[in-house]
Amino acid sequence: MNGTSGSERVDWKEWSRRWDAQQTYLVVRREERFRVMLDVAEQVLGRQPSTILDLACGTGDVARRALERFPNARVVGVDADPLLLAIAEGSLGTANGRARWVRADLRQPDWTDNLRASGCFDLVLSSTALHWLPTTALVSVYRALHQLVAAGGMVLNADVIPPTSAGKLAEAADQLRTRAAREAQSATNGERYAEWWDAIAREPGLAELCEQRARVFEDHPDDLELPTADLHVQALRDAGFSEAAVMWRFFDYGVVAAVKAG
Repeated sequence: MNGTSGSERVDWKEWSRRWDAQQTYLVVRREERFRVMLDVAEQVLGRQPSTILDLACGTGDVARRALERFPNARVVGVDADPLLLAIAEGSLGTANGRARWVRADLRQPDWTDNLRASGCFDLVLSSTALHWLPTTALVSVYRALHQLVAAGGMVLNADVIPPTSAGKLAEAADQLRTRAAREAQSATNGERYAEWWDAIAREPGLAELCEQRARVFEDHPDDLELPTADLHVQALRDAGFSEAAVMWRFFDYGVVAAVKAG
């Protein structure tokens, strides 16, 4: 783990718990999405995966659920964010030798270099992350994943995936999902996304990691491209996957899946 000044006094598990809680508060039907991803993976693969890549893993929420669901699997988590990756490693550690954490930026062409030591992956999972990538970078990532995935393996990406690029249907999907989220949030009192980031900025042991994070994302665009479902599916097929489809949808949230021929 990144040994920054004062980090030994950080309660990594508590920060991980708080992140998971605020994301569950923010992202409507988040737990359902996780369950769908793991159900689809087990059904399509016909067995439990032995090697899993948690792509843009953040604090390791997907990795933790995958480790629990598939007790014989090994998971590699990769992310460019030094702060969130430190929380993942600090809270989960090596999971008795079953977890490894790699810092790499998916926007860079060499992001796969430190992953090849783990061999090919049966399963790649990603959640609420790849929408931060420009479309050109997303297409490149899907191409790279085809090389990392074992024959017969698959990719599952849960994210903001609009049904169309513009128009009344795209607008309705966004508004209806937002309404559903607000209704769900009104029934509980959870920590907001901005509140979590404000709190972590005040954690003395994480000041250096916060500074590193700011440098990593200093050129981050304010306006995000949101590739449609059709673009995701076509990009995965163009990358070489034999099948690709949206397997779950809730308005403009979706889970897109792709299978590599065996």
